[in-house]
Amino acid sequence: MHADDSDDDVFRDRIEATRDGYSVSYQPADSRYPFAILQLGFLSESLNLEEVGRKVESEFDNWIARFRVPIFASAFDLTDSVINLDPARSGATLMGYAREDGSIFRTWSLLKDEELPSSQRDPEYLKNVYTEIPFRVRGAVKRKVMEDAIRQRRTVRMILFLMVGVPVLIELLSLGVNWLGYLLSAVSILTGLYKALKAFGYVKPTAGELAEQEKERKMSHYFYHCEQNPSAFSQLRAANFKRETIARNLKEAALNGARRNARN
Repeated sequence: MHADDSDDDVFRDRIEATRDGYSVSYQPADSRYPFAILQLGFLSESLNLEEVGRKVESEFDNWIARFRVPIFASAFDLTDSVINLDPARSGATLMGYAREDGSIFRTWSLLKDEELPSSQRDPEYLKNVYTEIPFRVRGAVKRKVMEDAIRQRRTVRMILFLMVGVPVLIELLSLGVNWLGYLLSAVSILTGLYKALKAFGYVKPTAGELAEQEKERKMSHYFYHCEQNPSAFSQLRAANFKRETIARNLKEAALNGARRNARN
């Protein structure tokens, strides 16, 4: 834990929305961030940089009017890569804040923390601005993690008891109960006999076992060829990651759109 970590630190929930052709994510300022983080995710592989820049600026204006807190805004493509807006804009990130006179300052460049209004980073100010945003406090999060860890340890102990304790108890009982000892011996002999018959081919593997054997065969085959050409494997892995990222972003956008339609 860092020295400045406190159980009173506040973590605010992110707000997500779906627009026509892109999604929006607004992470409110809290104990982790001295400003709000606004991200636009575009769903098309063909992008007009001027149009992207205008939409980032429009979303910036909308969100800072709703929550008068400094904003760090940027746009991402389908692969989750930051969109370089040059030459349409002078940078990839838009930052700004509301002045005391109500006007908005924004620039397509990075601002240092000390360049942002200190009053708009005050915890009490943020509490009043973000009254509608759900939040968690570090102390409560820590307590929940500890409670979950205790439950997991109890579950592990129970599993270990069932795996180790119960068989030991059975062995102990069998020492004093002859028929139970015979029964356990019979089970052991039958298990060994089944494995022997299976090894000699008298017992045919099930469909699930055949599928598992085929999967292992393919994995061994693929591993051999990956070892032979690691550079091509790296390219394939990157292409797969890109395809999966695009599919995930499109699916999330579709789900968000469905939720919005359901609410309407």
